[in-house]
Amino acid sequence: MNDLQVGRGIEPAPVEVGDSLEATERRLILATLAQCGGDKKRAAKILGISLKTLYNRLHLYAAV
Repeated sequence: MNDLQVGRGIEPAPVEVGDSLEATERRLILATLAQCGGDKKRAAKILGISLKTLYNRLHLYAAV
């Protein structure tokens, strides 16, 4: 499957005016990971971040 087509037909992650970038990033990462069925390597590729960065963010979210 083409990575650029992953989001087609999927409800977008909500972005609210006034939300922090951190909250928006968190929602986007978690929504992408869910769309990828938990496949972290694929989610990181789609998001344009390293797998290590994805793991670091997920670790941060678990601590909150």
